[in-house]
Amino acid sequence: MGRTLVVAPWGQPALWREAIYDLDGRKMESCTSLGLFIEHFGGENVDVAILALDSLADEFIGQKSDSRCYTCYEKFRDYIKKSAAARSYIELRRGLTGFVKQFVKCLELPCDPFVIICPAVGRPGGKWEFSGAPSDFEAVALYELGKRYIEKAYTRIVLDLSHGVNFMPAVTLKLAGKLASLILAAHEGLQDGVELQVYNSDPRPSLDEAPRLNINLVSKDRVKTILAPHQLSSRLLDTKERYLFTERGRLNVEYLAMVKLPVSAIYYPLPLALCETVPQASSSPGSLQLLDKAFTLWCESVRIGDKLVKRLIKLDPDAVYALLLTEAVRMRLRGVGRPPTLEDIKKLAELYNVVNESFYYLIMDEISRVERSLSYFTNTGWVPLSKLFSEDGERGMNPDKRIMIAHAGLQMELVEVNIHTKQLRYRIDVKDTLDKAGLLL
Repeated sequence: MGRTLVVAPWGQPALWREAIYDLDGRKMESCTSLGLFIEHFGGENVDVAILALDSLADEFIGQKSDSRCYTCYEKFRDYIKKSAAARSYIELRRGLTGFVKQFVKCLELPCDPFVIICPAVGRPGGKWEFSGAPSDFEAVALYELGKRYIEKAYTRIVLDLSHGVNFMPAVTLKLAGKLASLILAAHEGLQDGVELQVYNSDPRPSLDEAPRLNINLVSKDRVKTILAPHQLSSRLLDTKERYLFTERGRLNVEYLAMVKLPVSAIYYPLPLALCETVPQASSSPGSLQLLDKAFTLWCESVRIGDKLVKRLIKLDPDAVYALLLTEAVRMRLRGVGRPPTLEDIKKLAELYNVVNESFYYLIMDEISRVERSLSYFTNTGWVPLSKLFSEDGERGMNPDKRIMIAHAGLQMELVEVNIHTKQLRYRIDVKDTLDKAGLLL
């Protein structure tokens, strides 16, 4: 087994009390299940991400306990107080991140977790109110997880839902599937897919001092196909605040321009179009840079005052996913030539195999057809596929949706091949080609 990512949503840790956690016969006494997960799944081969809520800023002043978790909360309570007094949301998040990291160190958990402060909704702590779109939790968590973790070819994602509250477990499960999909898109060699395991502990009896709690395997699945959006969210950002309309509009235009072509070329089996629509260099402005801009604007538009945290902008999680998918595919295209060779397209067939298995065979059949015809051709330079196949090209240069799909985007009148280098390219602009064929989502 390769590397494992453990994702743990956390509610209010001051409330957690000691228990003897049991995971497949391995036991550990603690006030949190996380340490047992790290030990069980390989220690050094495990990365940990903790999804905490910004409602931690609502300081816990309830009943004291002798739990190690309460002791560590008390020790670093000043972090909470400073976060509650923050003048900006960015400062509040930074303070709460520091608190969670210190809390983990205090518990002597064997990890240096990646901490994501996610937006709460309502009054989880009873005193502060958190107002904004409920979907912001998924969007923020997916952005932070995707940006950090799609670079690594994880073979397993484990969710520890034992300490999640309210909507956190359900949304964490949803975004974990998307994260697994992104990892599949970004990396070759994951023929067995990404294993997704979901755990939750028994409910804790209120009276027992240190009860034995089983950690139960709720579900186990293997993600072997990419979630390819069949339609695109029209907006990355939305707001009712007029002073934010201009910036919102600019970023939404950039978002659609960045994802429409590549996501369309993923949804339909169009590997050559994909090569021509995804930026080559990571140094060029790309999806991660746009996500950074959108997230910064989202953070800067949050208003804090009189125990109210109000988010003025909504982040769309489906749009975040489309941008991350574009980035994952850009990673997959590293080393692919521009224009791509026939061998490059064969490699891309592996990507389409995890979109839809039939796409793989469709693409390989089309490339084999070109290769067979090349063996009878002695010319050099660029030749239209229609000439290569000794067809008259009676359709002219008019893209046809049915033909484009049936031939993996290699409609013979629209594509040419270099006899010497065996590279492929479209003879007309790829955007116009897909637009005229009705292949844009």
